[in-house]
Amino acid sequence: MSEEFKIIETQEAFNEAIKGYISPDEALKLNEKISVQEAEITDLKSINLSHERSLLRSRIAHETGIPYELSERLSGETEAEIRADAEKLSEYIKTANNPYMPKFSNETHSGKNGKSAFLEMLHELNN
Repeated sequence: MSEEFKIIETQEAFNEAIKGYISPDEALKLNEKISVQEAEITDLKSINLSHERSLLRSRIAHETGIPYELSERLSGETEAEIRADAEKLSEYIKTANNPYMPKFSNETHSGKNGKSAFLEMLHELNN
């Protein structure tokens, strides 16, 4: 099955023997093409990772009740880190939606002069 070794004695025999191989110029061109394709693959992997993180942030924001517009503000490298940040932000948003209600009333006091209304408000603020 193995071919027997033949000594190449002429240029024509040499050309026939290397006919199936590529030339050095073709090898350089192929190496350049491979380098370009490897760079494209690296860029595509980076873009894919960016999109995966964006999708993960959007999903976690939806699950925790954070508006979509704020989903890109979530930080972290892993799902656990992003989720922890989302929960903190979600608590802040819930608190911001229910602002502290002051103890005093902003209704007008009919029948009272301005000074007595201010004194009453000052009294309510102190208590």
